[in-house]
Amino acid sequence: MDSISCSICLDLLKDPVTIPCGHSYCKGCIKEYWSLDDQKGIHSCPQCRQTFTPRPALNRNILLAELVEKLKTDFKTVPSASCFPGPEDVKYDRDDSAAAAEMTEKQGQLREKRQQVGLRICVREKEMQDIRQAVMSLSLSAQAAVEYCELVFAELIRSIERRRCEVKEQISAHQRASVSKAEGLLEQLEQEIAELKRRDKDLEQLAQTEENINFFKVTSFYPQWQGGVQS
Repeated sequence: MDSISCSICLDLLKDPVTIPCGHSYCKGCIKEYWSLDDQKGIHSCPQCRQTFTPRPALNRNILLAELVEKLKTDFKTVPSASCFPGPEDVKYDRDDSAAAAEMTEKQGQLREKRQQVGLRICVREKEMQDIRQAVMSLSLSAQAAVEYCELVFAELIRSIERRRCEVKEQISAHQRASVSKAEGLLEQLEQEIAELKRRDKDLEQLAQTEENINFFKVTSFYPQWQGGVQS
């Protein structure tokens, strides 16, 4: 019976159609079910959840329709026990007819309610599927964002490290140049101080000389001192 029953309305197939995945439904039921997905443009099978893009055409399954009609006809032609009244049943024909009509009406109402419930179940299952897909999509997007941020920050850290090394090297180079220049100046000053000390010693020796002649003899060796001491 499952092969000729609609899983949406839970009743025998009415105007049966078969979708690409192979499952069959009442044409009205699957149209109403798919109308919920028209905005997304992606439609799925209520049973196997296979998706279809674009929306498949709904062609009538003639073989299945004939099978359902034959089954309905067979049910109508099979007599039930109530079709063979006994002697005591004759006086209740009218009551039985009324009861049968009431039973048929209630069965129809029950079938209609089951169809509504079946459709609501399919709708809720579809909503659950959409929510799960949204959660999965959100998780994937969040993971991609985290990975992208990690790449960006890793590159930023590498860039900062390169710049740190460059600045450190520049500072070291400037330090070496400054130290070298300072050492050159110190060496020059040391030489000048040594020269001045040597000249001061010579002048001290000249100052101790008592005879002027000796002074002039000595000064002949230092013509640059004439007119005063030069630095």
